[in-house]
Amino acid sequence: MSSQVRQNYDAQSEAGVNRLVNQFLHASYNYLSLGFYFTRDDVALSKFSSFFRHLSEEKHEQAEKLLTFQNRRGGRVVLQDVKKPERDEWTNGAAAMDAALQLEKNLNQALLDLHKVATSHTDPHVSLAGGVMSPFLSVPTNQLHKTGLKMGILFCVCVLQAWGPLTIQTSLILVNGESQSTYPTPVD
Repeated sequence: MSSQVRQNYDAQSEAGVNRLVNQFLHASYNYLSLGFYFTRDDVALSKFSSFFRHLSEEKHEQAEKLLTFQNRRGGRVVLQDVKKPERDEWTNGAAAMDAALQLEKNLNQALLDLHKVATSHTDPHVSLAGGVMSPFLSVPTNQLHKTGLKMGILFCVCVLQAWGPLTIQTSLILVNGESQSTYPTPVD
């Protein structure tokens, strides 16, 4: 039986929304796995755990919003198997953050692909440009930025740990008659 509220909703857009739901659930599942990995007694990084568990909840909520959207458009929700996270163990926080960044890039690309399909079928509701879907694009883009910043900070911390204790030299060096500050140097 077809929906009474369905109007100008192309089957490709409908299938794209269902695929996107699956990708958001996959991301949520990955973040949940990461969140609980970092609460293990042999890892115990509570801030990482909080960060990833928050992302898991966020992605799950977005999947539910897409499911609601699908019903309101008269589409049919077709849930698919959610793929297991590729890894259960992580060597360090940087590797986990790198995986998170890749998940966000994949979500962002999936949204752009759905936008392309919706635009080709002139469906303004699925379109990201001012349509109901537009808030979804800003979330992965913002998350990409936040994750990238956190990875940068984490990288700096890892480099500083590898260097060992630092001496901060505050003296100035004259180069061609101009003063320049020196950079921190490792202690031998």
